[in-house]
Amino acid sequence: MLANAVPLYRIRIRAPKLELRLALPDELPRLGTAAAAGIHASDERPYLARPGSTSWVLLEPRERARAVVLQQFEAIGAWRPDKWVLPLGVFVDDEPVGVQVVYAEHFALTREVASSSWLTITRQRQGLGTQMRQAALAFAFDALHARTALTRSFEDNRAACRVSEKIGYVSDGSEIAAREDGRAHLARRFRISADQWRSGPRPPVAVTGLDRALPYFLGSAP
Repeated sequence: MLANAVPLYRIRIRAPKLELRLALPDELPRLGTAAAAGIHASDERPYLARPGSTSWVLLEPRERARAVVLQQFEAIGAWRPDKWVLPLGVFVDDEPVGVQVVYAEHFALTREVASSSWLTITRQRQGLGTQMRQAALAFAFDALHARTALTRSFEDNRAACRVSEKIGYVSDGSEIAAREDGRAHLARRFRISADQWRSGPRPPVAVTGLDRALPYFLGSAP
């Protein structure tokens, strides 16, 4: 599958402090090590649970690292133009420090993406969370020509909610969602349009390598 997905691995999204791109197989162990080091305090449960599986963030460090590596291969292996998940590694000076996920269903019709992310705990509160989301939105709106972008955060995950509000998302209601520990809690939805994105301040972001990968997002992928 990797050989067929080579164009996806050539996408580079560069912002002032970081770069987003798919981690290559020889980089995945380091990405796993970043996750194993911890992505939130032990008494926090900020992430929404993934359907059908035990939350990977609650696994022991070694298994957590393995889960991150498997997620990367699973996303590429299951790729379809009408349902795709792009788990972009976040690199600072070529050091992998997290993952920014952009995903969509029927994107060619809806022109809407959604996002989620994690950042190793040693790199939090440095402005990277905001910039990696901004880089993902630049990719979605300026390169893929999305019309809207959606994200969800638990109401008590104030850091994630502040990032959304700072960037220009607007509240889009709430829902009951499962936490990573299996409990239910109120989550807030945030949505931003391309016009709202372009009307506010944002860092310069350069996207390269997308031309040959466009069929993967819009259909007729090789």
